[in-house]
Amino acid sequence: MNQKAMEIGAVIIAVLIILLPFGWILLSHEPPGPFTKETSIENIKDAMIRAGIVLCSEKENTWDVPGAEGGKTYTISADCNAIDQSPDIIIHVQKFSSEETRDAAIRGFNSQPRGKPNGVILTHGPYVILLQGPLHGDIASKIKEQLSSS
Repeated sequence: MNQKAMEIGAVIIAVLIILLPFGWILLSHEPPGPFTKETSIENIKDAMIRAGIVLCSEKENTWDVPGAEGGKTYTISADCNAIDQSPDIIIHVQKFSSEETRDAAIRGFNSQPRGKPNGVILTHGPYVILLQGPLHGDIASKIKEQLSSS
C-alpha cells in the first residue's frame, strides 16, 4: 500500500472516531413520540414480555415531578432469586398528565450535569419509559420494536 492510501485511511478512521460518539448521542436523545397515542401501562408491560424480557418484580410508584400520575418499576435480572443483591436492569414506567409535563420531565433528566443516572428514555403516548442498568440499549430497542408493532 502506498503512503497516500495509508494517509487517506488514517483520516477516515479519525473522522469515524470523532463522528460515531456524536451519532450515538443523537440516537439516544431522539424526540419524544406523540402524546395522543392510546395505550396503557399493561400494553407496555405486554410489549416488554413479547420482547423476551423476564420481569422479576414490579411495584407501584409515582415520580416526584409535576404532571406525574403514577406508574410501575420493574426489575430484571439474569437470576430473579438473587434480585435483592443486584438487579441487572430497572425499568421505570410513568404516566404523565400532559405532553408538556412529560417532555419537561425528559428534558430535566437529560440536562442533569452531574449524577445523571445511566439510562435510556423511551416514550409511548403519555408514558415515559426509563431503562437503567447495563445492556439497556439492546433491551430498549427490543421494547421499542414491540411498542411500535402494537
